[in-house]
Amino acid sequence: MRTRTITIESNSKYVRDSLGRFVTHIPQVAKEQTKEIAEIFLESLRKGAPHWGKSPLTIRDSLKVESSEKGYDITLVEHGFLLDAMKYHAAPSGFGRVENPIMKSWLEEHIPGYTLPYIWVKPKPWITSSIADGSAEMRAYVKSGKTELGKYLKSIGR
Repeated sequence: MRTRTITIESNSKYVRDSLGRFVTHIPQVAKEQTKEIAEIFLESLRKGAPHWGKSPLTIRDSLKVESSEKGYDITLVEHGFLLDAMKYHAAPSGFGRVENPIMKSWLEEHIPGYTLPYIWVKPKPWITSSIADGSAEMRAYVKSGKTELGKYLKSIGR
């Protein structure tokens, strides 16, 4: 199964901006906290990921934090990105010439009697809102004083 990667870097402009640019003053502490920050974003992405019960297409189970050269990566199956970015379009239902067993079984369960060869599907934009939620959680976590970075921010009155 193909995967895509979202990278959370300790030297990333976005992380520095989210932390009020204090990361530039304390890069070592920031590097140590990057994994914890990546875990916060991971949980936020899991909460926001579309799901279909016990379907093999479950995106939540595919999300992982992995170490990389630049920091930490959050990986997920490729269709997680595709669901976020796709346009409204017709997809094969599995009842025509094109086989689509997952869609066909879902339709049989949720829309009994559906027999058309295509069904219109819409995008499920979830990544941007999940990252926004993760950013808010990350800021609250850092300012809570539970981390070395949080202790530093409290000590300077932030």
